[in-house]
Amino acid sequence: HDGEGYLDYGGIIFPITDGHVDMSHYDISAYWSVIDSVVRWDLGLTVRILDGSTGGDAGFQVINIPLSTTTPLLYNHISAELPLGFATGLEVMWGDYDDQSALDANLYASYTSPFGLGANLGYRLLNTDIETYVENAPDVDVFASMDFEGAYLGLFFNF
Repeated sequence: HDGEGYLDYGGIIFPITDGHVDMSHYDISAYWSVIDSVVRWDLGLTVRILDGSTGGDAGFQVINIPLSTTTPLLYNHISAELPLGFATGLEVMWGDYDDQSALDANLYASYTSPFGLGANLGYRLLNTDIETYVENAPDVDVFASMDFEGAYLGLFFNF
């Protein structure tokens, strides 16, 4: 994502232009199916590993700050199978631990063909607040509060 923001360096505010945010992350989830029929309900735990970066042009220097954190999240997913290969669902992951917090909600509708090819149409909301430090300058704290949301379309294949 591209945009603008600011850098607070010792109380001096520098505007950031041509800014970027990379929220690359990996989730490792373990869950239990509370209900497993036409309606499915899964509860569990997720570990989110963020391996991204942020930065931009601060006028005096182009900066790039790595954002690397690990956050435990509660996992909740409910879905319903509908006739003719259609389904709908809601997946929510939430956690607040050790200066890291995240809310990741995904509402979707999907279709799966008899051959396993399918599509998801949904809306996702991702709010993340992190505190970390710059790797080669551990006395420099980085605070980031990022909100992303929007519609998406995805393709998948079940095998």
